[in-house]
Parts: sequence; C-alpha cells; structure tokens
Amino acid sequence: LMNWNGLTKEEIDKVLTDLDPSNEQRRHAVDFLTRCLGKEVGFHSMGEVLQHPAFVIRRGNDAEMRALVGDTKQVVDKFARENRVALDDIRGRVIGVAATLDDMRKKLAEFHFATMKMLET
Repeated sequence: LMNWNGLTKEEIDKVLTDLDPSNEQRRHAVDFLTRCLGKEVGFHSMGEVLQHPAFVIRRGNDAEMRALVGDTKQVVDKFARENRVALDDIRGRVIGVAATLDDMRKKLAEFHFATMKMLET
C-alpha cells in the first residue's frame, strides 16, 4: 500500500461503464471513489461519506443510485481481493514492529532502572 497511488482513470472507467462521462452522477461517483480509494484520506467520518453528493437521492433517480452503490461495492471488493496478500503482509509487519517496540520499551525500562540503581550508590 505504500506504493498505492489511487485508482487510475482506466480502473474507474471499467467500473462506471453505465454512466456517461458528462453525467453529473458520474462526476460525483468518480470523486467519491477517488476519495475513498485515493492515496490521501478523503473522508474523516461516516457523516462526511453520507453527505457526499454521490449519496444524495433525487426524486426519480433510484435506479441510477442503486447502480452507483453497486459499482462502488464492486470497486471496494475488487481492491480487497486483489490486495489481500499485500494487506496481510503489511498487517504481519505492523504486528512484528509493535512486538519489537514492546521489547525495546521493556529493555529501556530495565536500563533506566539499572542506571538509577547505579547512580544511587
């Protein structure tokens, strides 16, 4: 994930094949997907997600909204499938680093205790 640069235009086009590029909902969908799966954090809360224009339901637009939600789920599921091994590897490395830091913290506490004992004498 360190090399992840977000979705490419080609990947987005594959998912949003049913929406015309000039369509306002497509622009909202592209913005939403880019913010969800982009390199930088796009949303900081579920409230922000739900306030995004991609989730504004307009009268007579239910079919388009259902298509958008389905497309978004496809992109997220595809990302998870294609990156499962990398995500599991990263998770394992993070756990290893956390264990190493815990060990170092313990050794530092022991060193600190020994130093304080030595200074007392």
